[in-house]
Amino acid sequence: MIEQTSSDVPHTAAPAPAVRWRKLWPGGVALLVALYCGLWNLAARLPLNRTDLDAFFVPASRIALSGHPFDIYSLRYLGDYPNANGPISLIPLTFASAIATWLGMLDDMALRRVVVMTIFAPFVLLMAREAVAAVDQLRESRLTGFWRFAAYAVFALSPEIWHGMLFYGHIEQPIMLWLALWGIRQLSARRPARAGLLLGLALLTRTSALMLVLPLAALLARDRQWRALARFGVALVGTVGVVLLPFLLADRSNVVYSLVTFRGQLPVGGGSFWGLTLYTPLESFGQRYDGLTVLLVSLLLTVIVLLRRRDLTLASPGLYLLLALSSFCFALFIKTLWPYYFLEPFTFLTIWWLGAMPSLAGRFRVWFRWGLAILLPSIAVACASMREYGLTVEQENPDAFKPESIVLSVAMALAMGAILWLLLTWPRRRRKPAPPPAAYADYADAVTG
Repeated sequence: MIEQTSSDVPHTAAPAPAVRWRKLWPGGVALLVALYCGLWNLAARLPLNRTDLDAFFVPASRIALSGHPFDIYSLRYLGDYPNANGPISLIPLTFASAIATWLGMLDDMALRRVVVMTIFAPFVLLMAREAVAAVDQLRESRLTGFWRFAAYAVFALSPEIWHGMLFYGHIEQPIMLWLALWGIRQLSARRPARAGLLLGLALLTRTSALMLVLPLAALLARDRQWRALARFGVALVGTVGVVLLPFLLADRSNVVYSLVTFRGQLPVGGGSFWGLTLYTPLESFGQRYDGLTVLLVSLLLTVIVLLRRRDLTLASPGLYLLLALSSFCFALFIKTLWPYYFLEPFTFLTIWWLGAMPSLAGRFRVWFRWGLAILLPSIAVACASMREYGLTVEQENPDAFKPESIVLSVAMALAMGAILWLLLTWPRRRRKPAPPPAAYADYADAVTG
């Protein structure tokens, strides 16, 4: 009998570190979440000007804390300016305001901002989680290791998320995108009722979510998925109706004014297409019908793309280009342009960039395509920065409205033209099909980690 030496024995101890890492993984995630919340806590301590958080959202949460949650739309700022967003984001904000009250910080603008930003930071991570899940669904294989962490960082640390939340106080944006991306994932898994529920909640968080609902509904209609479209539409309308009903019963006039009719009273500002019409007969048209123009242009471009690209489905990378195109329509044709409007196109363009690009190799063609792809989300960031600069200049020189509108309108039009060109001419790469409903639960857990 041959004696077995130590060198002949198989090394069975190797998997142990992997097991230990799996046990440490939940703790590591918890630590990263805590560090990320701490980063927002520190950033909120910067000396910042008054934002929409202080002007609209916190005062609305005060009304809710006083025992009148359905009267939040009675709020007015500087005369007639109301809280123009849905009530969903006020649920966690009211909780944050209650915490700030308990700590004695609600009346201190700087300290309550620290509390609010710390509590809302996890919603950014939820948004990033859904964005990475969307990237995984588009790729041949899921992101792992460092690259997965880097993808999370691209979304959670993007300039636009900090721009919108920290500098403008729009704490509802990551919640809306989280719900919208989750809804899109459910729709691609053939769960239209759940998707309608989630997109309805997104619409109740931020009305610009309508720019995402239109392309999704149009895609279902083009493919004649009438049953899915009906379930999607009924769930969406039902969700919006059920949530808004108590507000309408309690204070109908203020709800309708805040969410629908007040926009007609706003003046035309700089940065968008309508800034080019200042002091012309078209200015009054833009003031009254900018919202309708946004919807019509978005619908027209969507129809052109869907008729030309019959291969575009809910599982195609091009879907996120289409959503970015629709989001750019909102920024280009809305009469009052704000820098945080570019978060949505940045997010969808980045999902497409990370999900559709081939693996980097030494070939110049691949590197060139990557460079072009990175340009698109970078344009969204550049447009937001230009608009921020323009807002500062306009305060000192009102004559700067038109030059700024020309520059920004041309930049957005070029970005939209590039997106449309990509949608109509991009090579039809085969993508993995959407998973069947029965297997999707396991798939969702796998792609989201």
